[in-house]
Amino acid sequence: MEEGDKFPWFNDGDVLIVLTAARQFKLHRNVLRNASPTLNRLLHDTFVTRTGKTLPKRLRQPGKIIRHRLSGEPNDGDDFLPNVTLQPVHLDEYGQPLVPDILPPLPLTFENGRAVNPVYPAYEMVLGAMYNRDLDFGDFDVTSLDDILEKAQHVLLVAEYLQVVHLITKSIEASLLATGQAVYRAIADMPAAWLLLAYRMQCKSIFKEALIHVTGQYNTPEVRATINNFPNSVRKIVEDKVNTVRGGLEVAQQSIMAHYPSNITRDAFGDKAKLTKDSYASDVVTWMAVAAYRQWMGMNLVRDKTHQANDMGFAFFSQLHKGGEAYLGREALEQFAKLFPMSPKLTSVLRERLLGIKDTVKESFAAPFMENKSQLDTSTYSHGFFTCTYVDSADFPWLMEEQEEDESSEDEH
Repeated sequence: MEEGDKFPWFNDGDVLIVLTAARQFKLHRNVLRNASPTLNRLLHDTFVTRTGKTLPKRLRQPGKIIRHRLSGEPNDGDDFLPNVTLQPVHLDEYGQPLVPDILPPLPLTFENGRAVNPVYPAYEMVLGAMYNRDLDFGDFDVTSLDDILEKAQHVLLVAEYLQVVHLITKSIEASLLATGQAVYRAIADMPAAWLLLAYRMQCKSIFKEALIHVTGQYNTPEVRATINNFPNSVRKIVEDKVNTVRGGLEVAQQSIMAHYPSNITRDAFGDKAKLTKDSYASDVVTWMAVAAYRQWMGMNLVRDKTHQANDMGFAFFSQLHKGGEAYLGREALEQFAKLFPMSPKLTSVLRERLLGIKDTVKESFAAPFMENKSQLDTSTYSHGFFTCTYVDSADFPWLMEEQEEDESSEDEH
């Protein structure tokens, strides 16, 4: 290789890729075939022209002649492919097209005489990644998340087509995460779309973040409308996580309804004096607090404010976690007192007993669901959904799919 020889034009390259007159690449067949299954297929055939002649021996030295040429052709039918795909061009024994080049001569500063198709720079970035070149998605200090994301989606589509997603994942991930809370807020706002994007990219950090938010927002119309479009492996993981959270919420609700303050419970084999009517009568205010609390809890359950609600009960459990006067406060006690009038002193005691129950509910039953497992700064961004879902290494579907493929391959052998 001669000095100064570098991407996108190598003097000893034997493959010419022509996207436009201004965007051409002279690269190496072996590098492309080893990196990309798609290019391996396109460049697989031995160099034989339509005339049946093989490449003359004197022209087989590196860089002397183009052995393969790929041309960018419009794709108008398949939405799962880039709008420009690569097609082999038949060459003669001297590496020249057997048919006239479909691209007319154009100034090198123009590409089809209009705004550059974003798929062209995407091809350049992906091909460059095969040569270990860094992918440039812009300076995140001045480039908006939307611009980075748009460029990343074009790069991802080309990488999927060439089957080299693993070459671009880290660069896209780093560029997106460099925007800080901007990307985490975007994920929280549209978690389903980000989950699918992360699955396609095979990006663990973004998939984890999106999975946490999709789980918390599972009951919303937006997520429910898209869940059936998820790949089966992704949908199964989401549903497993949702069932875990819902199951935990149901258990917590049942435990709250069955909770008794420890000071009013009795041991059948303990002090007999505590089993008398007078002993139980001394706990009447605490029992009143239990009755009032369960009535309030039962009304919220009947109104479907818990795991069946759009927010899966987040607002309800947030109240439980705040405790204090966040619910069943003075106004509620005033309503209670209309049915059961009390002296100011008794009202104060009842309020204290209720606060004791609330503190127990907060710490023992509500707190685990208020944990934030995501990277979203929930102290500055009001989201309104649970972010308590735990995600581990077994929850990345592409890893499970690879394992299943390996096991299937072993069974065949």
